[in-house]
Parts: sequence; C-alpha cells; structure tokens
Amino acid sequence: MYAWYIEMWIGLFLLVPFLNILYKGIESRRHKLIMIATLSAITFLPLFTNRYDQHILPAFWTSLYPIAFYYIGSYTREYQPKINRWVALGIILAIAAFPGLFTMIIAPGHSLIHILGDCFGIFGAIEAVLIFLFFYSLDCKNQTFNNIIYWISLLSLDIYLCCYMFDALVYPWFKERYFIDQSSFGIYFFIIVPIILLGAFTFSFVKRMLFSIPIISRFR
Repeated sequence: MYAWYIEMWIGLFLLVPFLNILYKGIESRRHKLIMIATLSAITFLPLFTNRYDQHILPAFWTSLYPIAFYYIGSYTREYQPKINRWVALGIILAIAAFPGLFTMIIAPGHSLIHILGDCFGIFGAIEAVLIFLFFYSLDCKNQTFNNIIYWISLLSLDIYLCCYMFDALVYPWFKERYFIDQSSFGIYFFIIVPIILLGAFTFSFVKRMLFSIPIISRFR
C-alpha cells in the first residue's frame, strides 16, 4: 500500500543531479526563496483550496510536491534558518489539534472534518517543515535521546513501509472493542499510534540486525 513512496524516490533520485544544477544556478538567496514560494504555491495550495467541488487554483502541478520539499531541504541545508522552537511547537500542535477540535465542536459524533486539508496541502507542508526545523536546530545533550532519534531516522523508510502491517492488526482490534463514534474513539489515537510506531520500529530493527549477519547478508 505504501510502496508508492519507493516509486517516487526512484524518480527523485534520478532527477537530483539536475535539480542541484538548477538550484546552484540561482545566485541569490532571495531568488531561491521566490522559487520555493512558487513551487509551494502550485503544489501545496491547490490541495487546500480545491475541495468541496470547488476548483479555485490550477492543480496540474500538485504531484510535484516532493520537488518542493527537496528544494526546501536544500535551502535549509545551505542557509540553516533559525526558528523559535516554542513558537514552532505551538504552531505544530495547533495545526494537529484544530481539525479534531473543530469536528468535536461543529459535528460531534461524525467523522473527522479535514478543515485544514490533507497532509499534502499547505498546512501539512507547514507542519512538516516546522517539525523538521524543530529537530534540525535542536542541540540535545542527552545521548539516549540522540540515539533514539538516530535509529528512528536510520530506519524511517523501513518503518514507513512495514507500518501498514501493524495498521491492519492494531486498528481493527481497537475498533472492534472500543469504537462507539469518531469523537470518543479519538482518545485511542494516543495509544494506537505509539503501539504501531513501536511495533514497526522493532520489526525494522530486527530486520536490520538479521541482514547484518554475514551468512544472511550474502544472500541479499
């Protein structure tokens, strides 16, 4: 189900040398920001505005959002912009909580209303960038925490690809026993997500350890 990411990654991998030539060919920081803003406008914004049978902005280029993210990452790597971590954390939590709170107040008992659009829209992009910048600028002295972040980062692709197995196991089990309506079931998000993350991480970690065994790695 999640294998689309590999197809996207292969294409991006092949394009990266040419994307880098384009990026390095833009001399000023201002012009790089204009390019990123333009890419964001044609990839992220239509996914937010063109909903509920409305077509407000051209949506032809929305599938180029990985390239927009790539250039945001390139800009971050080059200029290392600083953010106020507490402000960033507040915005992240507000974006994450608003759809759920909106649904509980406006339409209690109904399915979640994606008032801010889906994860590929402009608010999803803002949240993703802020989360990245939050951790990118974090100078943590706790080695245990650093090791956890290191391993999650190292195994992130495997975690993403195998988490569907745990989705298929955990969600039906909880829904069968605890689901009454969407609003009341929302509290289990704070239980289900850590279980799925821990399961996918453990599976990915064990897989990596097994593949590092010489007798097994020879057959890869």
